[in-house]
Amino acid sequence: MLQWNGKDLTSEDVYFMNESFSRAARSAREMARMLLRWLVLALPIGLLCGGIGTAFHLAVEAVTELRGAHGRLLWLLPAAGLAIVALYKGTRCEGVGTNNVIRAVQSGEAVSREGAALQMGGSIGYNIAKLFHFPDHDRRTATVCGMAAFFSALFGTPLAATLFAMMVEDVGLSFSVAFVPGFCAALLAYGISLACGIAPTRFALSAVPALG
Repeated sequence: MLQWNGKDLTSEDVYFMNESFSRAARSAREMARMLLRWLVLALPIGLLCGGIGTAFHLAVEAVTELRGAHGRLLWLLPAAGLAIVALYKGTRCEGVGTNNVIRAVQSGEAVSREGAALQMGGSIGYNIAKLFHFPDHDRRTATVCGMAAFFSALFGTPLAATLFAMMVEDVGLSFSVAFVPGFCAALLAYGISLACGIAPTRFALSAVPALG
């Protein structure tokens, strides 16, 4: 006769204990499998979005310095605007914007790649998940991961970027299942930007009233 804490166990008790241990083991295996899948999802997204986001940041800085050094370039803005409109029409990206990214997170549909960071990151994440044949729900997670990683590479704020990407799905709600892979991807992207010499964005408050 088996005993547990000084009490004899019946065959029914042993059966229920075995069932409890089996359920706990299955739950642990499922959690480990989900964690591995999230890491597989986050690693390539963080690396790719980190690299492209860093290059985008450096390109914006270079263009800003060029414009500051050559003020006459402002006269070319109308021609640049027409060229951008023609490019949008030629690539059929006209009318595609942030709302398209939000719909993609909500429904799992594809994101068209655009110039803005939100669209580029979401598009990269979605297409990586599609390449790995992830289901629709994980493609939504990948879209959030891409947005978080790209914003983290640009501004050096991995936690804020992850929370923003999670909450962009709907006002007042958050896509909480994407936190772990999104934060991992954002941290990877942040590390890449730091390695390339990009300092995190900081704002100094110089006119704050004294508090009593």
